[in-house]
Amino acid sequence: MSQQLTDKLIEKLISIALPPTNEFSLDSLEGRVQAGKLRPGLSVQTMSRNFIQLNSRLSFPFEMIDNIIKFFNWDNPKLTLTIMVLYTHLILKPLPMMLSLPFCLIIIYIMAPAYAIRHQPEYHSIIGKNNPILAEGPQLKDYEIPKPAPEISREFILNLTDLQNHMLLYVIAWDFINNLFAKFAYFIDESISSFFYLCFLMIGGFTILFTESIISFIPIKFLLIVAGWGFTIIFHPYFKDYFFNLVYSEETRYYLLNKTNKFEQILEENFGFIEPQEQREVEIFEIQNFDKKLKEWNFLFYLNNDFTKLSKPRLDKKYTNVEIIGTTSLQNVKPPKDWEFIKNDQWKIDLNPESWVSNHLLNDLVKVDNETKWVYDVDNDIKGEFRRRRWTRSVTRFSEIEFQKHNNNNTENHNNNDDEKPGLSPSVSHFETDHTSPLVAPVSPNSGEFK
Repeated sequence: MSQQLTDKLIEKLISIALPPTNEFSLDSLEGRVQAGKLRPGLSVQTMSRNFIQLNSRLSFPFEMIDNIIKFFNWDNPKLTLTIMVLYTHLILKPLPMMLSLPFCLIIIYIMAPAYAIRHQPEYHSIIGKNNPILAEGPQLKDYEIPKPAPEISREFILNLTDLQNHMLLYVIAWDFINNLFAKFAYFIDESISSFFYLCFLMIGGFTILFTESIISFIPIKFLLIVAGWGFTIIFHPYFKDYFFNLVYSEETRYYLLNKTNKFEQILEENFGFIEPQEQREVEIFEIQNFDKKLKEWNFLFYLNNDFTKLSKPRLDKKYTNVEIIGTTSLQNVKPPKDWEFIKNDQWKIDLNPESWVSNHLLNDLVKVDNETKWVYDVDNDIKGEFRRRRWTRSVTRFSEIEFQKHNNNNTENHNNNDDEKPGLSPSVSHFETDHTSPLVAPVSPNSGEFK
C-alpha cells in the first residue's frame, strides 16, 4: 500500500514539475494521459521487472540488426548476393514472393533447425559439427523450445550491451529525420516552407488524380531494382571509402552550399512576402441609468455586452441598482486572450450607433439618438431607464517573438540603466497592472475581416 502511494506521489510531482516541451506535444500528451489512466502508473518495481523480461527476449532483434550490418558491409559476399537476388525476384514477382516468403522463412529458420536438433548428425572427422547428413531413425534428443535468457547468463549480458549500443541507432535516426524536416517543414524560413508546401500539395493532388493513368509508362520495377543494387554496391568496401570521401569532401560541401544559397535566394524573391499584422476591433459599452428623482443620467459602469433587455445580465436578474457588474474605468479593460492593444491607440466612441445596433440585431429593442450617440432602452415608444454608447479600440495578435525582442531590449537597457523597470510579462496587458475589477473586451461582430 505504501509503495502504491509513493508511486502515485512521484507521478503527480513529475506531472506538475515537468511542463511539456512545446505546444505541439501538449495535445498528444493530453491524449496519452487519458489513455494512461487505464494502465498501471509509473512504478520503479514494474519498470525494473518489465525491463528484465524485455531484455531476456531481445536476442532475435539484435541478431537481425547484426545480420543487416553484415549484409551491407559485405562480410559474407555470398549472403549479400543471395539476398539481392531474392530482392530482385521479389520486385519482379511481388505477389508470389510475398505469399510464399513467410512460409519459407518458417521452414528455414524454425522448423529445419528444430528437426536437426532432434535428429542430430554424427560428428564428422573432417567437417566436424557441420555434417549436413542428419541421423536416421527415431529422435535422438528431446525437443527444445526457445526460452528467455536467464538473468545470470552470457546471453542476457550481451543483450544488455547491444541494447546500450543500439539505442543510438534510434537516436541517430530521430535526429537525422528531425534535422531534415527542420530545414523546410517547421516554417523556420517561411519562403522555403511555403515552396515545399505548394510542391507537396501539387504532388499529392497529381498522384491522386493521375497515378493510375501514368503508372504503366513508368518503369517502377526497373527503378527499384537499380536503386536496391546501387545502394548495396555503394557499401561494398571497394566503393564505400571513395563514395563517402566524395560526399563529405570540402569541394562537395562548397558546391552544395552554393546551390542551396542560390535556391534560397530565388525562393526569397518569389515567396518572401511579408503579411500585414492581423488586427481587429474590440468593443465595450458605457452604461448609464436615469435617476427619476434628480431627472438626470448617472454613469454606472463599463460592460462587455450591450446590457439591453435581452442581454444575459438583465435576463438572469443579477443586476441591482447598487451593483457594479462591469468596471468603472476603461483602464481596467483587458484585451481578449492571445490579443493585445495596439500601442498609441486609445478608446474611441463609436460615432455611428445605427451600424452597431444593426449588427447586434437590436433595432426592435432600442432607440438611437444620432445627435448624442446614445442608444436608449425603449418600452412602448418610451425611453427606458438605461442607455449605452459603444467604445472601440484596435487589438492585434500577441506575438511571442516581438515580446522576446522587447524583453531582450529591456534587459540590455536595464543593464545600462539600473533604474529602468523590466517589461511586463506576456500574460499582463497594458491596462492590467493597477485595477480591482478587470474586464475582457470581446471582439466586435463587425470586425470579422482583418484590417
